[in-house]
Amino acid sequence: MAEKYATLVTTAYKVDKSAFAWIGELLYYRGHIEQALEAFETGQKFDSSDIDCVVGSEDVRDMIQVATAFRQKDLFRTLAKDQKMRDYLRDKAFASLVKSVQANPTLYDKTNERLADVFQFLQGHDKTTERAPTPMQQLSPAPLPVTSPTSDAPITTLPVPPMDLSVSQLGTPKRWRLSDTYNLVTDLVNECNHCIFKAESTAKKCKKLVVKLTDKQREVDFYKSMGHHHDADLHVVDCVQIIPVALARNAKCFAIVMEQGLTVDLDHLHMLQQRPFLQLNCIDKLARAVLFLHDQGLIHGDIKLENVVYFSDRTWYKLIDFDHTEQIGSRIRHCTPEYCPPEMARCMLQGQGSTIEASSKFDVWCFGVLVLRLFLDGGHLDEFDGVGGEGVYELLAAPGFSFRKSLAKVAALNNRQKKYLLMCLEPDESKRTGNLRDILKALETKSTTHSTTPAPPSPLGSNPTLIGAWPSHALSDTNEVTSKRHSHSIKSTSQPREVAMTEFAAPEPWELPMLWSLDATEKLGKCDSSKLGRMRFRLVFQCEWCISSCGRFEPQDEVAARNDASLHAVGASNEIRQMLPILNASSLVRKALCVAALLGVTMDGFQFDLKYTQHMANIASALESIHGLAPRVGTDAAFERIAHRLETEDLDEVELADEAGKLLNELLRYRRVVLPMMKQTLASLSFDWNREHVGGLRQVQFASGHSRWVCQVHSSAP
Repeated sequence: MAEKYATLVTTAYKVDKSAFAWIGELLYYRGHIEQALEAFETGQKFDSSDIDCVVGSEDVRDMIQVATAFRQKDLFRTLAKDQKMRDYLRDKAFASLVKSVQANPTLYDKTNERLADVFQFLQGHDKTTERAPTPMQQLSPAPLPVTSPTSDAPITTLPVPPMDLSVSQLGTPKRWRLSDTYNLVTDLVNECNHCIFKAESTAKKCKKLVVKLTDKQREVDFYKSMGHHHDADLHVVDCVQIIPVALARNAKCFAIVMEQGLTVDLDHLHMLQQRPFLQLNCIDKLARAVLFLHDQGLIHGDIKLENVVYFSDRTWYKLIDFDHTEQIGSRIRHCTPEYCPPEMARCMLQGQGSTIEASSKFDVWCFGVLVLRLFLDGGHLDEFDGVGGEGVYELLAAPGFSFRKSLAKVAALNNRQKKYLLMCLEPDESKRTGNLRDILKALETKSTTHSTTPAPPSPLGSNPTLIGAWPSHALSDTNEVTSKRHSHSIKSTSQPREVAMTEFAAPEPWELPMLWSLDATEKLGKCDSSKLGRMRFRLVFQCEWCISSCGRFEPQDEVAARNDASLHAVGASNEIRQMLPILNASSLVRKALCVAALLGVTMDGFQFDLKYTQHMANIASALESIHGLAPRVGTDAAFERIAHRLETEDLDEVELADEAGKLLNELLRYRRVVLPMMKQTLASLSFDWNREHVGGLRQVQFASGHSRWVCQVHSSAP
C-alpha cells in the first residue's frame, strides 16, 4: 500500500526516482535511519540496478557509523583525553557543532576537516575499547518459555529469566512479542536497578519506547494507581501498558512498557551546568514531580540522578523507577548510599530487622543531594572521597555530618540560597524541612537566562502545592514578621483556586485578553526582510493562566471559524504594524510576570515560560526591521524597572511584597492603556470580539467581580 501511494506521488510530482528511493530519502532526512535502510534495501530487491537505492543504503550505513561514534556515553570526556581534540573543543562554535551532530547525526559534514578528525578519533577509540562480553551479556543455554497473557501457548523464548537481567548480546537486536501491540527488542538501554530494554509498538514503529522487566508488584500497583490522575504524566514517566509474562516454574514477571527519555549522564549534567535556565528548569520539574507524589500520600523512596529522564521535545524532566515508592507512614529500609539520609544510615547499621517510618523528609534529603550534585563538577561530592561500603553509612550517621564542604564549592549560589538548601540537608530529621518549597526558595534566581513553566492549577477546594510560591509556614521563625507583611500583598496559595485565580486578575470585566503574541505559519530561521514581509503570521491571545497543558476552545460553527481565521496577516501589512506596540508591551508584561513567578511573587497567577517570552520578543523585533521601531506604550518603562529589580537585586520578603504591589498596579494600568489600541487593531482585521469565545479563550468572572481570559483547560473555575 505504501509503495502504491508513493508511486502515485512520485508520478504526480514528476519525481525521477523509484517509490522506494523516495520513501527512503524521506525517512532518512527525518532521522528514521533503520526504516530508511529497510526501504532502500527493499528497493534493491525489486530492482538491483536502482542507483538511488544503492547510493541511499550506503549513505544510511555511513550515517549509522556516525551516529554510533557521536552518540557514545561521555562524548566530550572521551574527546578531551586527546590533545588535538581538546584544541578543537576550545573553539566554542565547533564544540557547539559537535553537540549538534551528537543530537542529529544527519548534520555531519565530512568535508569539514576538524569534524572528520573527530569522527576518525571516535572510531579509533571504539576499536581500542572493544572487549569480550561479560558473563551478564552471555546468552543462556537454558531459555525459559514466555507466554502471552491471553494464551497458554509459548510464543517465543527469552534467553534467561528476567531476574538474571540478560536477554541479548549487545549489537544483535532480536525481538520477542510481549503482546499483540508491543515487542521487546533485545537492545539494553539501562541496567541500574533492573535491566531496561528497547520496545516497539507494532502500530507506531516511530514511537520511542522501553520495557522494564520486574518482579515488583509494588511498581505495577503504582502505575495502575497513576492511571486515575490526569496530570500524572507531567511528573512520572508515562506507562503505556503492563503485560504479565508467564515464566517457567511459576516465576512472576511483569513487562512494563514506558515512554523513552534520555538519561541524565555526565554529559547532560555538564550541559545543565553550562545552561543555567535548563538547570533551573530541571530542578523545577523534578520538585514538582516529588510534590505530586507527596500530595498522593507517597514518597518516591529512591530519588537520584539515575532515576531522572529528560524529554528533549518538551524540555521536560520526569521521575522513573518506583520500586521503592511507599505510602507515607509505612515502614521502609532502602536507600542509595550517597543519597541516604542520616536516619536511614543509622537504620542500615543496626541490622536487617531495623526500619524507619516513610516521611516526606526522606525524599527532601535525597532531593537536596540531587540538587547539590547538579551544581558540582561531575556531580562529585567531596564528603565521600575514599569512602565505600558501610563506611558511607557510618559517615552519614556520625554526629556533625554535613555537606558544607561540597556546598562551599558551589559558586552559583549565594549565602542566603545555601542557607535554605542546608535546611533540606539538615542531618537532624526533626529540624529538617519536609516541604520542597523551601528548596525552591533557595534556588530562586534573578538571571534573565533562567525560565520556568508553572505547576498545573490546583483542583477546586484543594490546597495547591505550587512551585512559584510557598505558604508562610515554610518560612523560618526569624522571618515571621516579614512573612506577615508579605501576606498582606500576596495571598497564601493554601486558599481555594477561585481565590488564587483572582490574584492579579482584573478587578472588573475586561472586553479583551490582555496578552498578545504572534505565531509564524512557517519556520522563521534566518530570513531577509523581503521574505519576512511575505510570511503569514497568526495573532494569538495568551491564556491568563498559562501552562504547558493549555488547550483552546475550538470554533463551534463556520462563522466562528471564519472569525478566528481573520487573525492572520502578512508581515508587511498595516495590521502587523499596528500590533507591534501591543506585542512589545505584552512581552515586557510577560517578562515581569515570569521573573516574579520565579520569586513566588505572582503565586498561582500568570506564570509563563521566559524562554518562549523571549521568542515572542524576537518575532516582534524581526518585524521592526520592516516597519521601523514601534512606539512605546506608557507602561513599558515601569515593567522594565520591575523586572530589572527582581532580576538583579537580592530582595527580602518585604521588598518582594512591595514589588508585587507595583506589579499589580502597573498591570491594571496596562489594561486601560492598551484596550483602545487593541480594539482598533482588531477592527482593522475585521475580527468580531463580541463573542463568547475570543481567539480560543473565554472570560471567567468570579463572585468578587474579578475576571480572567482563560483557555478551555482553565475555564472550569467558578
